[in-house]
Amino acid sequence: MKKLTTVALVGAMAVSSFAGASASRWAGFGAANQFIGDVRRARKESDAQSAVREVLARAVSEPSSVTLAIGEPRVAGIHELYRAPDLTILNVVWAPLMILLPHEHRMWATIGIYSGREDNIVWKRTGPRIEADSAASLSEKEVFSLSQDAVHSVTNPIERTTGAIHIYGGDFFATPRSEWDSETLLEGRYDAERMARRNEISREAQDAFNQAAAAENSARFEANPADTAASLASVRAGYASALLSLSKIEPKDQHSLQQDGLWGTALTLKALCQWRLGQYSQALTSTAEAQSTATNQVYPRDQALLAALPGLIKTDQAYSKILNNSPFTEVEALLTGPNGAIADIQNARANTDKDHPVQIYLVEAQLAAYRNFTVAMDRLNNHATVPPDSLARTNAITHLSELNGLVKVQKPGPSAQELVNYWARLCGLPPP
Repeated sequence: MKKLTTVALVGAMAVSSFAGASASRWAGFGAANQFIGDVRRARKESDAQSAVREVLARAVSEPSSVTLAIGEPRVAGIHELYRAPDLTILNVVWAPLMILLPHEHRMWATIGIYSGREDNIVWKRTGPRIEADSAASLSEKEVFSLSQDAVHSVTNPIERTTGAIHIYGGDFFATPRSEWDSETLLEGRYDAERMARRNEISREAQDAFNQAAAAENSARFEANPADTAASLASVRAGYASALLSLSKIEPKDQHSLQQDGLWGTALTLKALCQWRLGQYSQALTSTAEAQSTATNQVYPRDQALLAALPGLIKTDQAYSKILNNSPFTEVEALLTGPNGAIADIQNARANTDKDHPVQIYLVEAQLAAYRNFTVAMDRLNNHATVPPDSLARTNAITHLSELNGLVKVQKPGPSAQELVNYWARLCGLPPP
């Protein structure tokens, strides 16, 4: 008997991240400890900021060495590397297209970019408001310094994360400071406690979701049905945990996420959790909310996933109908009909850059829907097979060929061919 297929979100591309992770993951890297020691010694110089800038410039001049020491900048947030009363060293990972409000530090700061881009506007005080004074656009290997009384805002202008080392001449977390409203440019209190709470909630949700997504993806290859059932029970618990963390977001946290340009990411994560838990109507409601209230804060990958979500839901609904021996025509309409899963996902792909990495996931989702269509033909249509000249099979062959082209460019190597061969075998299609 043919086995039905669902397609799980690949953990590495499950969703844009907006939370910090524990600094302990880097504590064991000798290179990181050496860098921290050099910065601490430079902090004791008479011109501490200049000495620290020199150390930082040397470090980011070799970006690959930085990522080897502290990891690739995958999880957006503020990651603490070192903290003392007179010195803070942070690994700051900006989410794609993120905008940070004008704010001050009340201590000198030096920033070095090791991956991506960071645009800074430096502001000057003019009575109760501020006005733009100068700007600096930073790329990989570049370093930028701010004085103790500086006010600046930050933008990540690119559609991927940006990684930077931020060094401060004091305790960044214990120092009170101000931030300025993005619309009125009026001064207000920077709420560090609120920021820390928001980051903790976000980190919990992101970690739970990523672990569940990775486990679900792995469960596709379980040989033992009992192992698969146990894995999927754990997966469901993971998605439920992520959704529970997101439910802790209060209106004030929502406002903070909106100001930081991350509300769309939070809603995307919520919609994906609801989908994987079978809460389809709630997932579509969260999708509509993201698309209507956070239009400028939903990044390209998340836009594609939200656009594809109706099709992903239809694939799951068809899966349930096959298990319940529903009429074949109902399953066929859900999967290969003009308003079915494959068509919905194709519409999402058409509105996404053709070379974007999310295209791989979306094509796999289309092939998963076709695989379930072949199972429905067998189980619900008198053990029939898909005719060689059917439109559904022709489209599936095209999708497999597109997957082959995408992985050869984005994931070259033996694993790329293994992925293509896996879907060819599963769908009963000739390898491209």
